[in-house]
Amino acid sequence: MLISKLGTIEVLVIIPTILFIGAVILFALNKKITELTE
Repeated sequence: MLISKLGTIEVLVIIPTILFIGAVILFALNKKITELTE
């Protein structure tokens, strides 16, 4: 039961973190592509 509790907390922390990092990477790539195409 302790593992599942920790797992839930980890998921609640990890998922938003991954989404945030992914958004930052996409934003950086998009900016770089825009600079290259201009």
